[in-house]
Amino acid sequence: MIGLSISLCIQEILEGKVKEEDVEWIIAGTSVDNLSGWAPVIKEYSETYWKKDPDEAEQILIRLISKQKILQPRLSGMPAPNISNGIWRR
Repeated sequence: MIGLSISLCIQEILEGKVKEEDVEWIIAGTSVDNLSGWAPVIKEYSETYWKKDPDEAEQILIRLISKQKILQPRLSGMPAPNISNGIWRR
């Protein structure tokens, strides 16, 4: 599966709606170019989207980053993905 939103896709993984191992990659709207830059993003998402288990959500994100499964088109000057038709593509 291809996700189009880090916050919402990880939320659905936390809720058991999607298995982490089924994620091919997530195309994100973020623009973070180094690991330390993720701290404010994690803080914001943990307070809004990942309240169920913010620590596990952070671990999921770190695993996906380490497996190079997070794509950030905004880092290359391209637009963020459009989620108006849903956050998952098969």
